[in-house]
Amino acid sequence: MWSFGIGLFLINFSPESLLLTAIYGFSTGGAVFLFGAVAGDLVDKTPRFKAVRTTLIVRKVSLCLCACLICIVHWFKNDISAAGSDNVLLYISYFGIIVIGVISNLANIARRIAVERDWVVEICERKKNRLAAMTATMRAIDLIAQVLTPLIIGQVIDVTEIGYGAVLVAGWNLFAIFIEIFVAWKVYISVPSLKSKMYKPKTEDKPNWDKKDIADNLTDTEENLEEKSSRFFEIDNDTINKENGIVEIKKQNDHKGKEDIHGMNRDKHGDIRCINIVQKIFSNVTTLYKGWKIYRKYDVAYAGLSAAFLFMTVLSFDSITVGFGYSQGLSAATLGQLRAGVAAAGIIGTIFYPRVRKCISTEYTGIASLAFQIISLTLCVASVFTPGSPFDLSSTQDVDHIRDFSSENLLNVTNNNYSIAYDILPNISEDPSNVNMSDISVSIQNNSISKNNTDINFKDDTSIWFLMSGIIASRIGLVMVTLAIQQLFLERVKEEERGIVGGVQSTLNWLLDMLKFVIVIFLPHPNQYGLLVIISFSFICMAFVLYVKFLCTSKTEPKSDIEIQINDEKESL
Repeated sequence: MWSFGIGLFLINFSPESLLLTAIYGFSTGGAVFLFGAVAGDLVDKTPRFKAVRTTLIVRKVSLCLCACLICIVHWFKNDISAAGSDNVLLYISYFGIIVIGVISNLANIARRIAVERDWVVEICERKKNRLAAMTATMRAIDLIAQVLTPLIIGQVIDVTEIGYGAVLVAGWNLFAIFIEIFVAWKVYISVPSLKSKMYKPKTEDKPNWDKKDIADNLTDTEENLEEKSSRFFEIDNDTINKENGIVEIKKQNDHKGKEDIHGMNRDKHGDIRCINIVQKIFSNVTTLYKGWKIYRKYDVAYAGLSAAFLFMTVLSFDSITVGFGYSQGLSAATLGQLRAGVAAAGIIGTIFYPRVRKCISTEYTGIASLAFQIISLTLCVASVFTPGSPFDLSSTQDVDHIRDFSSENLLNVTNNNYSIAYDILPNISEDPSNVNMSDISVSIQNNSISKNNTDINFKDDTSIWFLMSGIIASRIGLVMVTLAIQQLFLERVKEEERGIVGGVQSTLNWLLDMLKFVIVIFLPHPNQYGLLVIISFSFICMAFVLYVKFLCTSKTEPKSDIEIQINDEKESL
């Protein structure tokens, strides 16, 4: 629900540009790239149920706060802008939305690590068949949610307005906290193995020093005590009890020596904690640097690079695509239906994959799926040049193709699913408050609009529908090629090196995904979206070339399951 809604919320704030949406995407991706390992480490060090409960609470509360802030900005945007000079307060609000969204996304990553990488394994008792079935079931549930939630939130926004869509997100997440924690608790108490997690203990009090550091520390301590042994006891004349003849002797230097030792240890502990945190923050970079030699020695490296290049696209119906579609006049309900169509196409891809793979092998399934994806995306490239396309690099923004969402500047005449903005009616944009509505006669006859018997043509939607059709169709090929490459890595990478190879692949994926948002930041206007489409298509074509390179350099001859079965039968005879 959030992943679909955020694209609508942000484009509503800035309808003339995708910059805010791109900054949000880059920030969330960069945060996961830098702090994903830290989040995973915290999950490892925390008892299972506490980890899931904490991440759920942080995730849901963050989404509620973010949605509430979106509501405030949406309903009081003019007041917020007027409250500070140069819209400073408004920009601070945008910054708050992005930061809270980033925190929510990190919490969600940690929750997924805890549940999908740990709990599921224990629930299935580490049995591969049960694990495969459980993973498939979870994937099916996720896809069903991707079909239903965009339909719901899109319909709510279409019937009401953006603000109420954010209210729905906030209310749903607040309600879901209790349900999800209750379900997690029931699963936790019903699976005894979940209670026996051997999590990493905190090492703040017992740092892992090397032998030299320990020896140096002990030597320094002994020398300190030895040096002060002659002054170990000191008589303080002010504390002599003359009546009893008893002299109080204070061991001031002893206490001082102990404080020095503890202070030194605390400094050492603090330094080690800082070093560990920094190492985890840059773990993806170090993984890429150290693991690249291992990664590239496998013939599937080219297939992995091909998969990474597929992330550099604005043709995946993410927040960028949703924002662009909304700026071009598609309603929230329509976008919700299209998003559901993309999810349905993904389900079709998962159904087709095992059947196609059985007939033509995993390797050829990948290349066939990529070819199908490229053929489908030619519709998207065609949309750049078809009627109704806002593509125009001669100006920074094309006002004729940008929807204005402000309530003061929008006049909607809706009938038979048509919505006409004020800018097609002369003289209204100059001062909407002074418009004499009696002077305007709008009639809808035979799917056309006339003002005082002067025809006004509807904006041609051919371009946007070409774009959306290509994206939906290409999702089938995208899902299939992703599954094929995943299986190739499982089959060809040594078990003891799957971790480092998988880490390199994940890092490459994140880098290409972040590159996409960087390009959108530099080309944020809707009239520049056509250039983003062409760049994305070029990267997918390069992915195809890399996969062909993999097939040419592969050391294993591709064989389908049918061919393998025939060969086995011949050998048995």
